[in-house]
Amino acid sequence: MMTAFSKWLAVNVIVVASLCLCAGIVVARVLGVHDDAPSLLVPVPALLAAAVLPKRGGGYIVVALCLLFLALGFRLATMEIVRTDSFSPPVTPQIVHAAVSKTLGSGPGFRILLVESGAGDAGRTPLPGYGRVFLRDNNLPLCAGDRVAFRSRVRKPTGRGNPGEYNWEIHCKSERIGWQASVRGEQSVLLIRRGSRWAPGAVLFRVRRAMGIFLELHAGRIFDESSRREVRAILKGIVLGDRGEIDHSLSKSFAHSGLAHMLSASGLHVGIVVMLAFVSVKGISYTVPRMLLRVPFPRAVALVSIPAMILYCLLVGSRVPAMRATIMGVVFAAAILLDRRWSSFNSLALAAILILIVQPLSLFTPGFQLSFVAVAGILMVADAMTKRFRSGVPVEGEDEGRGGQQASGNLRGKMFLTLSRWAFGLTLTSVAATVAVAPLLLETFHAFPVYTLAANLSAGFFLTVGLCFGLTAAAVGAAWPWLGSLILIPADITVRLIIGIAKFFQGLPWSTVHVSHMTFAELGLVSTVAFALLMLVRKPSRRAAAILCASLAGLIVASGASHLHRSSAKDLTMVFLNVGNGDSIFVRPPGSKGLLVDGGIRTPYFDTGVSVVIPFLNRTGARALDGLLVTHPQMDHMGGLLSVLDEIPAKQLWWNPVGVSNNHWDRIVVSARAKGVPLRSANRRGPTVKMGEATLRFLNEPAPSAEAGAISQDLNDRSVVFRLDYGAVSALFTGDLERKGEEELLQCGVPLQATILKVGHHGGRTSSTWSFLQAVRPQIAIISAEYPAWGGRPRQEVIDRLKSVGAEVYWTGRDGAITVSTDGRSSVRVTAGKSGAPRVFPLNPHQEH
Repeated sequence: MMTAFSKWLAVNVIVVASLCLCAGIVVARVLGVHDDAPSLLVPVPALLAAAVLPKRGGGYIVVALCLLFLALGFRLATMEIVRTDSFSPPVTPQIVHAAVSKTLGSGPGFRILLVESGAGDAGRTPLPGYGRVFLRDNNLPLCAGDRVAFRSRVRKPTGRGNPGEYNWEIHCKSERIGWQASVRGEQSVLLIRRGSRWAPGAVLFRVRRAMGIFLELHAGRIFDESSRREVRAILKGIVLGDRGEIDHSLSKSFAHSGLAHMLSASGLHVGIVVMLAFVSVKGISYTVPRMLLRVPFPRAVALVSIPAMILYCLLVGSRVPAMRATIMGVVFAAAILLDRRWSSFNSLALAAILILIVQPLSLFTPGFQLSFVAVAGILMVADAMTKRFRSGVPVEGEDEGRGGQQASGNLRGKMFLTLSRWAFGLTLTSVAATVAVAPLLLETFHAFPVYTLAANLSAGFFLTVGLCFGLTAAAVGAAWPWLGSLILIPADITVRLIIGIAKFFQGLPWSTVHVSHMTFAELGLVSTVAFALLMLVRKPSRRAAAILCASLAGLIVASGASHLHRSSAKDLTMVFLNVGNGDSIFVRPPGSKGLLVDGGIRTPYFDTGVSVVIPFLNRTGARALDGLLVTHPQMDHMGGLLSVLDEIPAKQLWWNPVGVSNNHWDRIVVSARAKGVPLRSANRRGPTVKMGEATLRFLNEPAPSAEAGAISQDLNDRSVVFRLDYGAVSALFTGDLERKGEEELLQCGVPLQATILKVGHHGGRTSSTWSFLQAVRPQIAIISAEYPAWGGRPRQEVIDRLKSVGAEVYWTGRDGAITVSTDGRSSVRVTAGKSGAPRVFPLNPHQEH
């Protein structure tokens, strides 16, 4: 057995090196930056390697190689973590100088630029790494290398600490983005000096910009305006890697149909570029057949493919999936040119090593994980696929001497056999990739597209045609728009068909299976099921079937136990999500599906419902709600609810009718009525609401009717105020209530004393008066606001008043999402999302409810 392992080790030494590099990066992130971390890094793996690896045949060399790559991964990851963690930007706006590097995304009225060599304080204080600048309503023509200046508040890319949301902080760290800024207006950016027009980065920037302008002007012109926007957005994504115009509804269609990987440049797109090079060389060989006497056809294709892949990778912004496919493609092409054997797993490992050396923290991003795991799954079954391709290949010359009719029949048979083999190979490849990434999709996005295999098989051909014609048209159209627009027509048609396929499969029943956050045991069993399936496809055997059956049985048992545990839990859970200067709170008493209070902000560029609330609800398994509650119709409270309504069914929608109207609230009302969600008034004249094992009581006075002339400045004091009671624990939610509204509550004599207080108006100075806090006397106070304080909220004087009445103050912007859970009898447990450290508060026995 050891001899077999030694042989495998000798052949796959690059795979071992890549695994050690990944291990070093993981250790750096888990341990963090500690003085004793390097001392922990060497002894443990050294002892393991010394115990397992053979001492003969280069065993010590392998041990040294493992330690080298382990230390390299640790060092690279530590450097990236230190680079950004030590940066603390000032709160006030400042003058920033920076050089344009490339465009990350674009759309109507905005551009997202990657800048380098940034310096704040009018160029005197260096900024770490690259900068991400969101530029709105500015048409200043810029190019890579241009030096610019602008005034903005510099912010550090940090995660919000919300369960289930995309890890924006690690994404930026993986791309070495250490700061971000936002500017708006035609005069917001000053061009200090132009860069060299002929620098490689500037040339690529101008080519990409010209191709983008061509697509914006000509893509989808044969369709109506709505279809044209969709076609243009998808073409910009697959041709240039620019997803700036792909809106949420279109992105959701592709995600729920299993076609999300088609929206941006990936290995599939690089493969299509190689195929385009193959067709080009084939066409040239027919025109100039003498070429093949000098350069054999396979080598000619390899020579053309290498620069084509590299140029396409640079064109789409060198995304991780594109880099992985390009490196593997270059290795394969080099093997053909050098007439050497090609090892698929070693080339995949080499791609991982090269990418992680440049971007070590990309190991923790979904793009890296999904790309490499999908290819690893395909390579696992590649042997089986190759054997089936080779089976039944006719022997050369066996048809010689036969009649023409028989030869014609054999030709048709060969064509059918070839097509069937390719169909089988495509199906097997799709199955392998789907099975391999299933555990990652379930863990990362808590969803799995049921029809992904059928959707990919249906759309694969159209993507090939669309990218080939789209890429050619954009390249030609940058110089000759009239010719490019003609070439673009087939791309428009095929992309429109792809969109139709995505929407068709999304609209089918049960298009997506949603799962809540899995336990470690469930994730391990799901991964075992996926691995056993791949092994069964690769080489059917009783052992693989037995592993598959056993892991499936274990998964069913573990999932059932987890479901029973969750359903029998008797804890009230409240999660105060970090949505900046806005509110969004999820409340789930035992026996309830949950109540969502407010939905955070929505702007033309950011939707809290899409980015924060829906991912959180998916993670918690809340696929239906007992109710939605809007404290008052202002955008920082109701913005994300429209998206939530579109995706999560709710039994009812509570609000306090204030007699005002705005476009967004009107859209929420229309959407609620279309889905059969009744609107209910929330005020103290209504009855107490039973929600699971808790009671909900509204304390606010009824809003005046529209005829009474309610005015917008009274909206805060017309907020829905409600009290939630569960056992000995009570929570008071005050929306944006200010001084006038607090005084009204004190005068009317409603019960205000509570264990937990959601602080009114984000901790602003016009709320949380001393008399009101004396009446509530909370043990725990939670402020929903940005950190550092922005726009005057929260005020330090409010925080001091809360502490003076004995409250422990939590701040979502500083602490992340605040999760409060209690059994209603003995204690309250509070967990901060950014630190993950829980704290237990014994209930005050003298508190009255």
